[in-house]
Amino acid sequence: KYARQARLDVVSKLIERMSQEVLLKQERNAWAVALRALATANTSSVTPASVGIANLKAGSHVIPAFEHNKFQLADLNKLMTLNKRINSSWANGTVDASYSAGVTDLYVSPEIKEQIRAFAYQPMNTAQAPSGTSSVPLPDNIRTDIFNAAGMQEIYGVNIVELNELGLSQKYNTLFKEFAGTGVVGPMALASGATQGAEALGTTAVDEVLVGVDNSKGAFVRALAQDSDTGDTFTTAPDDQFTQRNERIGFYGSLEEGRVCIDSRAIVGLVV
Repeated sequence: KYARQARLDVVSKLIERMSQEVLLKQERNAWAVALRALATANTSSVTPASVGIANLKAGSHVIPAFEHNKFQLADLNKLMTLNKRINSSWANGTVDASYSAGVTDLYVSPEIKEQIRAFAYQPMNTAQAPSGTSSVPLPDNIRTDIFNAAGMQEIYGVNIVELNELGLSQKYNTLFKEFAGTGVVGPMALASGATQGAEALGTTAVDEVLVGVDNSKGAFVRALAQDSDTGDTFTTAPDDQFTQRNERIGFYGSLEEGRVCIDSRAIVGLVV
């Protein structure tokens, strides 16, 4: 009836809502593949000794933060070390041409981005270190850059990407927990003088995952079916089953696609 009344804005909003719901499903399916690859990845060159984390599950692509619920530059530094260990040669040596040159993008929650912005006015480790040493501040020139830019958009050349779906009790965090189970990847409560360690992954309301990806390698592939005649990828049709009874019409649509991770060496994770 809206079309008859020339209310094309209503019809346009209907099509827009349909496309948004399809996009929501696509995003969820894409992240399900990425998080499953992260949770189940296993590389023999990664050991507790090689990355310096006590009790870490051997082969894991996910490491715990140094301090629970705190993101620090030391954690990103350790994540970059993990990436290097993952990309060792078959003999656990230095490769001639590494598959992954390093993490290009780090996907974080808004709460972690808040902690990054706080680098401008707080010490790097706001709580006392496990050994009882004093907190170490950032250099003033870096603080000024963070303050002027309203937060860091990249650290050590790694782009910081903020996602609302990540964070405590959020849906991507819950999805990772389902895939990871209770593996030894959670941050360990550290006693005075202790080294970094891992313990069983906590609930989605306690521990959250940060996802690091090397987007330069195309390790995550989207296969999309196309119509052989028109080349279209999305099919839309009117849903007219109630046209005669209610004088209303709707629309429905569909597409065929697949999401694949062809090499898990391009993804690493940090549990905070």
